[in-house]
Amino acid sequence: MKLSLISLETKNVENVKNYLDSLLEQNSVDFEIILCLNGKESENKQVLNILPKYYELFGNRLVVVYNSKINSYQHNLLSAFRIMRGDYAVTFNSDISSIKYNYVEKMIEASSSNDVEILEFKPRLTGSISWKPLARIVEREKIDLTKNPLPFAYVYPFIFNKIIKKSVAQRVLKYKTKNLNDTKMSVEINYILMLEAKSYTYLDYRIFRENFPSDMWLSSKKSLNMFEDIEKYLVISNRKLFEEIRYAKYYFIKLLMTAFLKETNFTYKNIFKTKDDISEKRGLITFQKHVEILGKLESIYKTENYFLTNPYFLRNNEEVTLMSMPISKLKNTKILKRLD
Repeated sequence: MKLSLISLETKNVENVKNYLDSLLEQNSVDFEIILCLNGKESENKQVLNILPKYYELFGNRLVVVYNSKINSYQHNLLSAFRIMRGDYAVTFNSDISSIKYNYVEKMIEASSSNDVEILEFKPRLTGSISWKPLARIVEREKIDLTKNPLPFAYVYPFIFNKIIKKSVAQRVLKYKTKNLNDTKMSVEINYILMLEAKSYTYLDYRIFRENFPSDMWLSSKKSLNMFEDIEKYLVISNRKLFEEIRYAKYYFIKLLMTAFLKETNFTYKNIFKTKDDISEKRGLITFQKHVEILGKLESIYKTENYFLTNPYFLRNNEEVTLMSMPISKLKNTKILKRLD
């Protein structure tokens, strides 16, 4: 079997139903589906109630992961890796807005023609966030991660735009995530997989759009804790990649978290069936806490002289320009637009 599709998002029974119906229409059947139940007990029960029909249609290509004690995206992801039968795995969530008939075929073709352990394609975020970022790494270049550290600084901090070879997925099974209040981005496991992988390629095109819900739980403090755990993993594994991870951490906290907290919007249809764009701001208290945490992080980076000694901060590019801005100016800047 070529591909394991892992859905970490299964709260909405209608989304799951549409997801499974769409996967029945794929022009390739060389895949399995691993549904990781992550809703409340009542939501999980609704999903379980619709599955008998799909078990008949998919047979043993449909599998359910249900962790009754620990409801964590990353814990569920590791559980899915443990049982995957595909040569490759991709996080392909059930809240995707639409699934074209050739998505699976495209992913199989991409993984077959690029023999690497981590294959990254361009992320495309929709929903409460709209973002189609510019490439940060030269595309279609097979990179030896044991010799070239650059991808550790520039890989996107999301799990859902990666095709992961089974060999590297098996290497992270014993990893224990401390942060159980995580998100579908699975930032920590994303970097742990990179640290365990030997080869990487970036493809500068999107295969599918990822929904970024307006109620996604965002915490700068938890994000910092995750990066601290990643840095501890560097010490344990004796990897000399601190400059790359420090840059990645600052990029995520200062640019992406600031943007996600300030630039949220969503589109809906009102009773007259007309579309309106509604600007929705994350809680003021949450953003104030983010600014405080960011201020402390900036102070540490200045004290340790990272901005002048880390080569990634010395590059002349748009993200470094944005990271150099004071938060008072940055918070009024369309960050994601500048990174498009």
